[in-house]
Amino acid sequence: MMYTDRIEKKWGKMEHKEHYCFNCPLPFISEKALLNIVFDAEEIDVIEKLYEESFMAEIPNFLRNIYLNCNGCRLFFSSLSVYGFQRHPKDLYEPYDMIRENANNYSKMPKGIKERCKLVFFASLGGAYIFGFEYDNPSRIYMLNASDYKTEGIYPDFASFFDTFFDALFDEYDEKGYKKHPNEQDKGIPALENLTYTLITNTKGEK
Repeated sequence: MMYTDRIEKKWGKMEHKEHYCFNCPLPFISEKALLNIVFDAEEIDVIEKLYEESFMAEIPNFLRNIYLNCNGCRLFFSSLSVYGFQRHPKDLYEPYDMIRENANNYSKMPKGIKERCKLVFFASLGGAYIFGFEYDNPSRIYMLNASDYKTEGIYPDFASFFDTFFDALFDEYDEKGYKKHPNEQDKGIPALENLTYTLITNTKGEK
């Protein structure tokens, strides 16, 4: 997984357990909460088959390169997540499943937007914003508001999207995993105080 060296430098070496690596437990939230989780890579031919059967298209190169390294991730207390494919469904720690997340989003879309939408969703920001690419032109990354599915920004490629949010969130969480600016509306509820589900200033892509 890219960026792991920066994560380990700030929060310590990632430990391996079963099918994932993690660091920075968050005991002030719960005994099971973790700041960063990166899921072990699965056999790429299995992932490619799952993707192609689900989306009727070849997996784009940037996504294939991600899955060569990991089966998705949940970073910064699931504030920034890249979807994977669930392979251990009875385990507590699983990636957000790409097939399920796409089905859920399309089922909730307003009819007019659904008819025009040609996106495969592969990542999220705290569940409040989702990121996708076009089936037939996966080079650009679109950011949609998960409540109304309106486009909030466009990024020219994966790196520009991921770097923008990774860098902002990396700075937002301290060495013990506390959010430096807790969510005021959720004061007193540690799990919600510590989650980033609203946009960080100056992180929107081009309109």
